[in-house]
Amino acid sequence: MKYRLMEMLACPECGNALELSVFHALPRECVATSRATGCRRWCAYRGTPVGQGDRPEPCDECRGVEVEEGLLTCIACSGLFPVTEGVPRLLAGALDDWPAFVTRWKDKSPALAARVASTDPRRREFEARYRATQRSFEFEWLEFRETEDNDLVNFRRRSGKGPDELRGRTVLDVGCGMGRYLRLLAPQDGCDVVGLDLGRAAERAQRELGALRPNVHLVQGNLMHPPFRPGSFDLVYSLGVLHHTPNTAQAFKSIVPLVAKGGELAVWVYYADMLRHPLRLWVSDALRSVTTRMPPRWVYYLAHLAGPLGWAQQVLLRRRWTTLLGAPLFLFTVRIKAPWRIRVMDTYDWYAPRYQWKHTHDEVRGWFEAAGFSELRRNPEDVSFSGRRPRFS
Repeated sequence: MKYRLMEMLACPECGNALELSVFHALPRECVATSRATGCRRWCAYRGTPVGQGDRPEPCDECRGVEVEEGLLTCIACSGLFPVTEGVPRLLAGALDDWPAFVTRWKDKSPALAARVASTDPRRREFEARYRATQRSFEFEWLEFRETEDNDLVNFRRRSGKGPDELRGRTVLDVGCGMGRYLRLLAPQDGCDVVGLDLGRAAERAQRELGALRPNVHLVQGNLMHPPFRPGSFDLVYSLGVLHHTPNTAQAFKSIVPLVAKGGELAVWVYYADMLRHPLRLWVSDALRSVTTRMPPRWVYYLAHLAGPLGWAQQVLLRRRWTTLLGAPLFLFTVRIKAPWRIRVMDTYDWYAPRYQWKHTHDEVRGWFEAAGFSELRRNPEDVSFSGRRPRFS
């Protein structure tokens, strides 16, 4: 975690400012990049408002320091959130998941020494509504090391933006996983990019990107209770994530305030007609009613059936008569044109998550309009839209 991130963070419980206690920090030799955006209000590294002191603004000194372990404390509700492995864990009752951290540092913090296990209702809500989703995606992004060659094409089709358009901007990737799109934005001149993820995939992204790039920041948190100050980002995008929450429309509403006035929001969600036939949808839902109750590793093993099944579908599609003969095989949702391992990953991604909603163009456009966005654009991928938040609202 870099000090620069403090200006953007807020308590996920009450929305107020956080204070950082540093227990262990390391100097980092970061990949060379041009100067990213500087702090606008408060310098957490020096503990002074921006503009005070004798250093020029913006100052890059803090970007060479990585906070490996520390504690974030809410100034209003006294909520406690650990920083471990360089990642701030801004989830309700997060310390319950890190007992070794509490034991290791309780002598340095009276608040840690005095804490008891969380009984917060939001912690119970997290266990009931989000823990299964967290575990399924943690497994996916920690197990699969592969990324697709067409990530850049997908980013353009789903966000309506090219990475080179984001130079000098502060960007939030909502549901970043292991950082497939962060990799595209990290080399851009003057671009500060923050990745938010529900699970420990943020650790992988931190190791592979955040610890090496002075302009990349990772946060573990829940997009339904985003741990950021309103208006912190010039661009917020969420590509293929909101439909994996309990309520897609509510998830959309939760990230709208994070967009700065005059900033942009881009989302991509599953299309209501993406399976093309109601029988395929029925088979998919029937299978998912079983697979979503399985441990992630079981679904992972079953997903390997997608390899031969996808190959068989690809062969059958070569002739019209073989396509008709093998029609029953096409009732099963697997990716056809993809390398074997990517096919397995995509199949796991389809059948493992607890929530999987699908939406229409009119529905998503309505969300943007209700939130007051202008300059709405329907992007090439179904269903993806982007829009601009008015400068005066």
